[in-house]
Amino acid sequence: MGTYYLTSIPKEEQERKEADLRRFGSEEEAVLAHSLGKLGLREKVLVYLNGKPVATSVGRVIFNQALPEFLRFFNDQAGGKQVKSFVAQAIERETEETVAKLIDDIKRLGFKYATTAGISLAVTDGVVPATKSKVLSETEKKAAEVEQNFRRGLITDAERREMTRLAWADATSQLDDLSWNELSDENPIKVMINSGAARATRDQVKQMTGMRGHIVDPTGKFIELPILSNYTEGLSSFEYFVGGRGARKGLVDTALRTADAGYLTRRLVDVAQDVLIREKDCKTEEFITIGREDETLIVSFGRRLLGRTAAENVKVGSKTVVKKNEVVSQEAADLIEKSNLQEVQVRSPLVCESHGGICAACYGVDLGRNLPVELGSPVGLIAAQSIGEPGTQLTLRTKHAGGIAVSTDVTQGLPRVEEIFEARTPKFEGILARQDGKVSVVEEGEKRRLFLVGKEGTDEFDVPFGREILVKDGEKVKMGTQLLAGSLDPKKMVEVVGLAATQKYLVNEALKVYSSQGISLDDIHLEVVVRQMFNKLKVMEAGDTSLIPGQVITETQLKEANDALGKGQKKTKVEHTLLGITKSSLKTESWMAAASFMETTRVLTEAAISGKVDKLLGLKENVIIGRLIPTGERAKVYPKKKEEKE
Repeated sequence: MGTYYLTSIPKEEQERKEADLRRFGSEEEAVLAHSLGKLGLREKVLVYLNGKPVATSVGRVIFNQALPEFLRFFNDQAGGKQVKSFVAQAIERETEETVAKLIDDIKRLGFKYATTAGISLAVTDGVVPATKSKVLSETEKKAAEVEQNFRRGLITDAERREMTRLAWADATSQLDDLSWNELSDENPIKVMINSGAARATRDQVKQMTGMRGHIVDPTGKFIELPILSNYTEGLSSFEYFVGGRGARKGLVDTALRTADAGYLTRRLVDVAQDVLIREKDCKTEEFITIGREDETLIVSFGRRLLGRTAAENVKVGSKTVVKKNEVVSQEAADLIEKSNLQEVQVRSPLVCESHGGICAACYGVDLGRNLPVELGSPVGLIAAQSIGEPGTQLTLRTKHAGGIAVSTDVTQGLPRVEEIFEARTPKFEGILARQDGKVSVVEEGEKRRLFLVGKEGTDEFDVPFGREILVKDGEKVKMGTQLLAGSLDPKKMVEVVGLAATQKYLVNEALKVYSSQGISLDDIHLEVVVRQMFNKLKVMEAGDTSLIPGQVITETQLKEANDALGKGQKKTKVEHTLLGITKSSLKTESWMAAASFMETTRVLTEAAISGKVDKLLGLKENVIIGRLIPTGERAKVYPKKKEEKE
C-alpha cells in the first residue's frame, strides 16, 4: 500500500496541463526540493530524464531509484501486482544479491510511505448508492412475478427457487458495481483494495455498502430470503438472525475443512514423494497437446506454455520461436499468446519414459528458480505441496465471505479436488457415448429417457430430474461425446476415450476448481500427480512369470518379472490401470513408505509374507531408517557408488 500511495497522483493533479507544471532538471533536483519541503510527494511535475521532459511525481522518482536499471523509468502506480512483476523480472535477469536489495528497498519504501499516507477507515468511507432502493424495488417485482407463475402452476418449485435466486444475484451484482463506482480514487477503502495490500476484495465493499444478498446455510443450500441491508446501514434483527447461520457456516467450514485440506496434502505427498528427476532426457517422442481452448479464467494459453519443453518446432508465421526440445521462454510465450496458434505439442511427466521418476526434459523449468530443473530435484514433493497448500487457502477463504453465497461455494471446491484425485464416481455424473450412433430423447410425463442407437445395439439412459441433456434429439454423435451434463467418471472415461484424454480431463478439471477460486496453479504439478495415478499396471495374462492375473504391479516389477524369463518363455501381458491417490500410495514399491502412510499392519504382513525388498529410492523410506534423502547432490552420487561396487 505504501508503494501504491507513493506512486499515485491525485485526479486533480493529473488534469493539470504541462504548461502549468513545475520543472526540474534532474531526478536529484526534484528529490531535493521535496526533502526541503518545497514540493509535494504526489504533485505532478516535469522532470528531465535523459534530456527529455517526463510528466511524473517526485514519489515515482523515489520509487524508481529503488529499481534496477532495466526496469526504469516506471511512470505508473505500483501496487501489489506490479511489485510482484518487478521482483519476478529481477529474479530472471539479476544476481541474488541485487534481487535481495530490491526486495529490501521496496519493503523500506512501502513501510515508510504507508505510514506517511496515514490511511485509516471510518464508517463514513462507505458510500451507499443513491439508486439502491430503485434496484431493490425492481427486483422485488421480478421475484413477485416468479412467485405468481409458480402459484399458477407454470413453473416447478425448483425453477421458482432458481429464478428467484438469479434475480437477487443480479441485483447484488448491480449494487456491487454501483457501490464500487461511488467510491472516489482517494477513498481509503478503494486505495486498500486497488493497491493489492489488503486481504479485502470488492466482495467486502458489496457487503459494506451494497447488500449482503443471499446467504448459504451450513449444508450449502441457499436461504431464500436475501439480506437487503448492508453493514453501513445496519441489519434488522431478523436479517441479523438469518445472516448468523452464514457466519456460523464460515466458522464450521474453517474448523472442519482445514483438516480435510491438510489430509489431502498428506495423501498427495505420499503418492508423489518418490518422484525425483532421475535423468536429463528420456528421449521419448511422445507428447501432450496444450490448446488455446484449454485456457482457464486466470491462466492464459501463453502462460500455460511458459517453462515447458517443446516436443516439436513451434512456428509463429514462418518464424520458428521455439525449437524441438527447447524450453518455451517468456518472450516465446508472449509471441505464441499474440499469434493465431491454436495448439502446441509439449513434453510432459504424463508421457515421460524414465523409470522410478521423471526426466528433466519432460519436466521443464524449476518454477521456484526459473532455471532448468536439476537432477535429484524432489518434484513430486513440490507438486504435492503446490496443490495442497492452495487447498488450505480455499477452505479458509470462506471466513472472509462470511457465508454469503458466491457462484460456487468453496466447500464444493475441495471435495471436487478430492473426487478428482481419488478417481471417485462423481455425485452428478455426466454420461459419455460408448459408440457412434444417433440420439433420441423420449419424454414420458415427467420422466425423460435418452437412447443411443448404434452398430453395437441400443444404449439406454434415464435422465435424472433437472439434468441438462447436451445433445439434440436426432443428432448423430461420435464415441466419447458427452450426452448428459455433469462431471465424468474417470474410470469409465479410460474405457471409452483412452488414457491420454482421461489424463487431460483430470488435469483440466482440477485446474478449473482452483482458477474458479482465483488461484493460479501450474499444470506441471497436476501432471506429476496424475502420472502417479496411472503408473500402476494390471496383470491380464501372467504368461510364464510368477505374477498372478488381476495383480496390480509397478513398471519395475514388470521389468524384473520379464527379465527373469528364459528364452521362449511367455512374457506377461498388462494394461495401465487408474488408481486414486490413496490406493496408489499403498501399491508403491516401498513397503516402508506404504506402512508409514496407513493400514500399517496389513502392509507389513503382506511385505513379510512375500519377502519384499525396499530399494530405498524414495524420500520417506530413507527418513525412516535415518539416512540422508536421495535428492540434490546425493541423487547424483548414488549411481557412481553402484558402478564402483560392480
